[in-house]
Amino acid sequence: MISLSMEIMFSGAFGGEQEPSGGLIGGLVGIIVPLHLFSMFCIFYCLYFVAKTFKTVELQREVSFFDFAGEFFMIWFFPIGIWIVQPKVNKMIED
Repeated sequence: MISLSMEIMFSGAFGGEQEPSGGLIGGLVGIIVPLHLFSMFCIFYCLYFVAKTFKTVELQREVSFFDFAGEFFMIWFFPIGIWIVQPKVNKMIED
């Protein structure tokens, strides 16, 4: 739905013979940039939450960021980190 509405806005703004107005482009940027920053925040919060939960279950105590920073970055860089994190998850499930 969002991509359809974005296409309609952009085709109307850039598809014609005349130059698009600065207010329209500024309005689009004013919508896109905050939504992009919010989505980045949500992604990093999900990584933070998963890494903290994983380490809390593993250590059975309250943890600080320095306790689970390694897991945070391993989950962030998924293709490499999954080789290290997945065996630990499998071991937790077996126990």
